[in-house]
Amino acid sequence: MPLAEWLTLSEADRRSKLPSVEVDERVLVVGARMRRAAADRLAIWNVLRELTGTASPFTEQIRTQVKEEVEAEQQAQLDALKAEHDAKLSELRSGREQEAISRLTERLMNLAGYAPKPGQKGEGP
Repeated sequence: MPLAEWLTLSEADRRSKLPSVEVDERVLVVGARMRRAAADRLAIWNVLRELTGTASPFTEQIRTQVKEEVEAEQQAQLDALKAEHDAKLSELRSGREQEAISRLTERLMNLAGYAPKPGQKGEGP
């Protein structure tokens, strides 16, 4: 049986068959040491394929799940930053509005003849 086919068999089936390779039109039986080495390398190859997601959909499922979790965490952070920014902006606007109202009131009072007395706020040069 060709070595490539032998490697696809289960452990139990492998015991009852001998793998072979063809070299220069001759068929050679593979020794026990080479059989173990080939089986080990196939196992390593399969692990590598699973890790990259080419042999199993499990890897892609994990990748998708992690991506969704990271995106949700980033969105939560973004929402928190936006809320903080909006609160600060509202506070700044409120302060600016109060300042503008105060200045406008002071100027209107000056125009109406109610100038501040010396030592009061609004006294100018």
